[in-house]
Amino acid sequence: MLRLLLAIAVLATLLVACGAPSAADIPQFPGAINQPTGANTMADALAGSFAIHIGKQADDGAVQLYAVPQDTKWAQVKQFYAERLNADGWQEEPALLVEGDTFSYAGWKKDDRTVALGLVENTIGDGAYMTLAVYR
Repeated sequence: MLRLLLAIAVLATLLVACGAPSAADIPQFPGAINQPTGANTMADALAGSFAIHIGKQADDGAVQLYAVPQDTKWAQVKQFYAERLNADGWQEEPALLVEGDTFSYAGWKKDDRTVALGLVENTIGDGAYMTLAVYR
């Protein structure tokens, strides 16, 4: 759990930004289920951490948290977003790519926006969770 929280803090630090984000044109990973505040302790911890670091409220749409199918792996998520975002003119941001054993994240840029995506795999039995943030 400490390893997970440390990984979350690292990704959250990368999300410091200003401006109103919009995720309207970002595809949703198959099987991803939005995690509203209060539905899951882990999702709440992720949302709270992101919200603090990007200066937004957890429910204002700046960061979306999703439960994903238990067996979801980073390679699947990364491929899904790379194919769709690259096809829509987004460029991969190498500085935002970190691939770990249980937590990985990546980013793409287009115009003045950045998409940051993270996945916590279900390695400790707490479920698999994905974060998606769009910011300026």
